[in-house]
Amino acid sequence: MRTITVVGAERHRPYDRPPLSKGFLEGAFDAAALEPGDADDHEVLGAD
Repeated sequence: MRTITVVGAERHRPYDRPPLSKGFLEGAFDAAALEPGDADDHEVLGAD
């Protein structure tokens, strides 16, 4: 099994950046919609 490690300076989980500048700022969706999957998805992938 391979593992994936995501490294970044952010204190929050990774998020999908392209929609951030549009839909999120316009109020079309909330911050949860920016997350690429949830904690269960990351566990299945073996991502830390």
